[in-house]
Amino acid sequence: MELLRRQGYRTAVVSNSPWGSPAALWRKELRRLGIAGLVDAVVLCGDVGWRKPSRRIFEHARKRLGVAGAECVFVGDDLEWDVAGSAAAGMRPVLIDRDGRHASFAGARVRSLHELLPLLGGR
Repeated sequence: MELLRRQGYRTAVVSNSPWGSPAALWRKELRRLGIAGLVDAVVLCGDVGWRKPSRRIFEHARKRLGVAGAECVFVGDDLEWDVAGSAAAGMRPVLIDRDGRHASFAGARVRSLHELLPLLGGR
């Protein structure tokens, strides 16, 4: 994440949390793990009232970052919630497939976030 930031990319966490679970608890956990400080925005379903794969949660994140949908790349590990959802919002989805479970997936795919910057063209 730090490398992406140094390259000029803005980043966000977009996440579904368990229903009824207060977003404040998940924000606290992201801070504890050191993730919150590595991204420009955190968008949790409990904050906005929409869950992935709704395009609305992705659009909210995009607006928080101040970028157009066509400028966004969304990396996620679920074909429906992350890939289809972000594509419906006009973003470029990238599947993170760490263990090769989705070998037949024809879209952009990485095994780790380290592979992301070359895929983006490495500004």
